[in-house]
Amino acid sequence: MERSSITFLFLIIASSSTFGIGYGQNGTFDVRDFGATGNGLNDDSRAFLEAWQRACGAVGETQTLNIPIGRKYMVKPVQFDGPCNSKNIVIQVDGSIEAPSTIGEWMGCELGSWLGFQNVKGLTIKGAGVIDGKGSIWWRQKPQITNYTTGTNFAAPAALHFRYCDELALTGFTSLNSPNKHIMIHGSNGVDISSVHVYAPQYSPNTDGIVLSGSTRVNIFNSVIKTGDDCIALKSGCSFVIISRVACGPGHGISVGSLGRHPNDRVEEVSVRNVVFYGTQNGARFKTFRGGCNGHIRGISFMNIRLVQARNPIIIDQHYFSRRHAGNGEIKVSDVTFRGFRGTSASDEAIILKCSNLWCTNIVMDHVNISSMIPGKPTYSYCENAIGRSSFTTPDVP
Repeated sequence: MERSSITFLFLIIASSSTFGIGYGQNGTFDVRDFGATGNGLNDDSRAFLEAWQRACGAVGETQTLNIPIGRKYMVKPVQFDGPCNSKNIVIQVDGSIEAPSTIGEWMGCELGSWLGFQNVKGLTIKGAGVIDGKGSIWWRQKPQITNYTTGTNFAAPAALHFRYCDELALTGFTSLNSPNKHIMIHGSNGVDISSVHVYAPQYSPNTDGIVLSGSTRVNIFNSVIKTGDDCIALKSGCSFVIISRVACGPGHGISVGSLGRHPNDRVEEVSVRNVVFYGTQNGARFKTFRGGCNGHIRGISFMNIRLVQARNPIIIDQHYFSRRHAGNGEIKVSDVTFRGFRGTSASDEAIILKCSNLWCTNIVMDHVNISSMIPGKPTYSYCENAIGRSSFTTPDVP
């Protein structure tokens, strides 16, 4: 009798696993178990949110939210909030997550994101799937859209927005055609981004690949970013950032800034190395507002950089825009190294150092060799209010 009971219990468990009964066995929550159809037409937002709530609320070492391969899940703007009970939350993206195909279905993204995550520690998003923002319907619109139900205005949203998500890991997936920025990370510490692919057409406005602000101990490596704006942008509050083995282009390059909008804007201790710029509008770029607020940029290095027909391969622009009524402050730029640049420039001025009245100090150019994309045509440099040293550099920096 006891043996029969054990056998019966085993059959119940096996059938539950097979038919999706008893959500979350072995710490895995499949969105299909919560009603997601994955046909690309039905709204699967509620299923995603319910699966998230179950995974986030479960107790254990690691909980996994599974988005299976071979299906397209249409999801409207959703906010995934923490904190969660388990130490680690994994979102396994093997299928495709697709945004709504009409502006009218986007209502609810007034917070500025399509898929938003907040206060989630130990979050990992990984897999070979695609996150498709269907951004082209936004690129043709005015800068702001009106929600006539609430009377509020909102701009094109970012595809993925992470706020206060410490120990965040993003790996493997493709972010495609975001309405605005693809990946935004704010106030997060201990972030690893690897082997991600970010794509949007060169003409798509404001489709930055990765935008960091207020975050520290960030690693970005082994990734490909092709967009209509900055491949990577480092905004105020970023420190101890390593960017390595990234292919950038088309796009606007890797930018430090813009800074000077707010008091005490700062970026420091950033290492960019082993990066290729393909046909970008800029390469290594620094941008601050003239007449803005006080702050600093310091301890930044760009090393072992390859250039393929990149415009403005090296540019410090402290006259990015004149800020009216913003104040009389400036951003101080110091301790910046450009070492091991090689390749071709699409602009005659390959090096531009246009610094503020505070001067840029300890600017180092070492083994920089930038030639014109037109064989035999010379390249030039421009230097204003910059102090440092230059060695083995072409074009010469006076």
